[in-house]
Amino acid sequence: MFPSSNGKPDDRVPVKVAVIPCAGWGTRMLPLTRVVPKELLPLGPKPLIEHTLAELGEAGFELAVIVLRTGKEIIKRHLLEPYPFPERAHSPSPIPNGLKLEFVEQDDPRGLADALKMALPMLDGRPFLMILPDQLLMGSPGATAQLVRHYCGQDSLTSIVNVPKEEAEHFVGSRGVVVEGDGPCYKLKDLLGETGVPGLSDGRYTVRAFGRSIFKPDFLESIEDQSDESEFSLAFTKYCSQGRHDCLLLNGRPIDVGTRVSYQYFWKQWESILTGTL
Repeated sequence: MFPSSNGKPDDRVPVKVAVIPCAGWGTRMLPLTRVVPKELLPLGPKPLIEHTLAELGEAGFELAVIVLRTGKEIIKRHLLEPYPFPERAHSPSPIPNGLKLEFVEQDDPRGLADALKMALPMLDGRPFLMILPDQLLMGSPGATAQLVRHYCGQDSLTSIVNVPKEEAEHFVGSRGVVVEGDGPCYKLKDLLGETGVPGLSDGRYTVRAFGRSIFKPDFLESIEDQSDESEFSLAFTKYCSQGRHDCLLLNGRPIDVGTRVSYQYFWKQWESILTGTL
């Protein structure tokens, strides 16, 4: 049972569609991404994109819309083409049972918000999850499962996480938030700049926004074409000026591998993170 907009339980809205933006240039991970897309870099036993799809499968999602650009077709090939020697692959299908994939192309990577908008025709008026492959949450249930269980029709529901202060430097670009109310689900008041001091932080942790958010399609419809709103934070700040917008503090160990330094750091720590010793 989870609280709803009218304070009663079981007033949840099903979320079964995800949008996965994969059209970026991966400049923060050069030279690793000079040839191989960031989403296909391995973390532990499988590429980042497969961790993302597994998380959606755990949460019972039906459709994942993957946004690509010219030059990153290899992601589609990896996910859809069968192995040439399946007896040697020793690997299950990268696509969970029950999850359908669709691919759309962003002709010119103008920003995250613009990438998300490419998926608008496939949403059919349904709320959707934005999920960033370079951020992961270790633990059970996964980040997506936690988020959808607390979604009850808000205009947006943003995930936030406790980041150990000694690892804050590895969460480059993750914004702090201003919230009010009692957790774990808070009312979102403002999105801070990258140098803002996040609310809810204490001596051990800094609380940051995480790469999982649920939106209504209205968010994408509100983004003006060829505008500065192609940059996600500008579009989201405008969208948050009206309606109901909440934040959910997730349980679990967050990982951000969006930069080369952070990728190498968490790769080295992977086994310790899995065993809970770090």
